[in-house]
Amino acid sequence: MKKIFFASSLLLTSMSAFAGGPYDGTVTYLKTTSLGGANNTVYISASVDDSPCIGTNQDNRFVITNEVQHTVALSALLSGKSVRIYGNGECEGDTEVVGSISVS
Repeated sequence: MKKIFFASSLLLTSMSAFAGGPYDGTVTYLKTTSLGGANNTVYISASVDDSPCIGTNQDNRFVITNEVQHTVALSALLSGKSVRIYGNGECEGDTEVVGSISVS
């Protein structure tokens, strides 16, 4: 049992090491079609320079995967407030998926 727990925690730790962020900036553009696809993106003013998708992600953007993330991004865009985004380490095409987003 201890071996399984140790292996699980090692796997989770190594997976989180590939996630990017935090990225702090303002939302500059919000693109949505229908939630759940790679075409739902939030663009931010911060430089996204340590994302696992950095080889192709030159636009400082992230994929939004649910309505809560979309709502937070939209409220930040409309209010002009800053956001903090953590990526989840997964690439959707050439763009990292949002792990969490919050308004500052």
